[in-house]
Amino acid sequence: MKKALLLLIPALLVTGCNHKQQKEEDYKLNLSIAAPSGAPSVCLYKYLADESKVEIRSPEEASGIAAYMATGAKDIIILPTNAGVQQIAKNNANYKIAACITFGNLFIAATGHDDDGVMNGDDYVVLIQQNNVPDKLFQYCYGDLNLTNTHYLTQASNVKNVVATGKNPEDSNADVDYVLVAEPAFAAGKSQNANATQYASIQEVYKTKSGNKEITQASVFVSNNANVEEVNKFLAALEKDINEFVADPSVIDKYVEGFDQVTFAAKFGVGNAQLLKTLTTNGNRMGVGYKNALENKANIDQFLSMWPVIGVTSEEIYYQ
Repeated sequence: MKKALLLLIPALLVTGCNHKQQKEEDYKLNLSIAAPSGAPSVCLYKYLADESKVEIRSPEEASGIAAYMATGAKDIIILPTNAGVQQIAKNNANYKIAACITFGNLFIAATGHDDDGVMNGDDYVVLIQQNNVPDKLFQYCYGDLNLTNTHYLTQASNVKNVVATGKNPEDSNADVDYVLVAEPAFAAGKSQNANATQYASIQEVYKTKSGNKEITQASVFVSNNANVEEVNKFLAALEKDINEFVADPSVIDKYVEGFDQVTFAAKFGVGNAQLLKTLTTNGNRMGVGYKNALENKANIDQFLSMWPVIGVTSEEIYYQ
């Protein structure tokens, strides 16, 4: 009888493991989510087809996502880390920060117009999102250059065309020397301009200046009213999804095969083929990953120091 029991235990263990694997594979989203297009939406690749649960907004419309934190309209909100934390710390939004999922996808692109190949003086530099994350990071990294010929795009979507043409469409097509651009827009523009090159990675410059801290660009915020069990399942699945995507970007194919090019561009900000090329040819240039927010608090606080109004974060605002 004892021998029979011993034989049965391994069988139960195997059955249990298979059941767990099956549950993970069959994870079904039961939460409402809002996120901006680009790197954050890439992390949600498995769920983008379900528009009843997942809302993606363009960069120009992304401010509306922060407004959801005031109303509690979504279970999960993905935002620039500073924007979400400020809603919690200053406006008492009923959310907590759970995980960081974007760690820097910004670059300086050189268009080939600058003769000496060094950004300085009165070089014509195009920036995006004045006083928001891209601009704050640029100023932190390059503010000591005291550049006198910088120009901000009013439409963030134009940045791809600046890389592609070397001209600023919002300033009578003036010649541009350098432009601050995020992936995957950089790769999309560069594919149309043989003279465009990478001048610098903002993430690498930031690390050098901050004592090897990393950018915590976008994070996942969880409603305090959301079902805890569902949230924990989602976060575990999200970490798994992101890790699989970083290891092999082609895993998204079967989840987005029904999208036409217009829909795909609206979800991700760039066409599928270019997106895959960006990550497989040049590594994880979109800077996606997954780190528990509380465990990453030191990096978050360093990043948020660019917004003095926020201050050092309290552990109370972290999802645990």
